[in-house]
Amino acid sequence: HTQAYEHLAKQNRSGEQDIDDKFKIIGILRSEFGLYGLTGEVVPIGDDFYRLPDVFVKKPIPIAIELDGLAHGEASMPNEKTLERNLDYKTVGVKLIVINKELTDGYMKKKVINAFLHNGLVRK
Repeated sequence: HTQAYEHLAKQNRSGEQDIDDKFKIIGILRSEFGLYGLTGEVVPIGDDFYRLPDVFVKKPIPIAIELDGLAHGEASMPNEKTLERNLDYKTVGVKLIVINKELTDGYMKKKVINAFLHNGLVRK
């Protein structure tokens, strides 16, 4: 439906700007945690709705990693769309980890590792 198409178009447009950030996160996941992250993976939420997480890990458990900046509201006060997104992942049993650009000083490796550890990931 139109809303999903518009969402996909916006996601693809904004996705190009943060592709380096996504690959930085994928590199940290692999080198520090032994996990393989993918971009462009579709996570079905309902019959006609899905999410496209910034980074998705399939194994050992499904993990959606969203890279958030100020557009999603303050980290302590997420906006309505962010809360909906978080609930969608929870509903389908996908662990969600949000990495905030400002709180990690532009995805600084050490701070990203700490964010992953804080969210229950275990280093290899």
